[in-house]
Amino acid sequence: MRCELCGNKLLVKMKLNMEYPTMIKAKLFALALTSLTLSTAASAFTQTVHVSKDTHVDTFLCCVQDSNFGAQEVVSVGQFNHYRTQAWLGFDFSNINAFSKRTSSVLVLPAVTLGDNATEVKVSVGLATQDWQELDLTFNNKPEFTNIAQVTIKTNEPTSVDISDSLYESFAAGDKNLTIVLQTEGGGHFFLPSKESATSDRERPTIVLNEIIHF
Repeated sequence: MRCELCGNKLLVKMKLNMEYPTMIKAKLFALALTSLTLSTAASAFTQTVHVSKDTHVDTFLCCVQDSNFGAQEVVSVGQFNHYRTQAWLGFDFSNINAFSKRTSSVLVLPAVTLGDNATEVKVSVGLATQDWQELDLTFNNKPEFTNIAQVTIKTNEPTSVDISDSLYESFAAGDKNLTIVLQTEGGGHFFLPSKESATSDRERPTIVLNEIIHF
């Protein structure tokens, strides 16, 4: 006969019945169950999703708003010279089956050197759910997106931002091709290595999923 909660707990009780006097069984049984609970109360998994496509669009110069920059070796973010650019970073979650409100989702951007010797720059983080093609995206055909967070990027330091609620809502709606849109606020610029030119995973934007499953 198995215990409704856990067969192991029944085995613990049987062992106590054989080895200890009645007067101390209750306390030892409680201690044994506490230890068992602490060892099996939760299990965690971590999964990292790397950027699967990337490009940028120019939001200012009308002469390049039909231009695609998907083949370039860098992804531009911000204002420099006459350009005003947004970074579009696509992530494919089609292999992720389980996603709940317990899942922590963190966008991790690699360390970059900010332009104009700046020490930090404010960046808005947007989320788009409509799919697009890396070699076709332009300013004029880009999907709609919603701003979901703001983060301060410091020069030569990696950046993390929690996007858990927004990703959960997108998954709940059945969206698994998600895009992060980055644009600076109030000036400043930087470049991210494109996924093709990055020499290691450390140089690629990622989304890290962590979930604790309680038993």
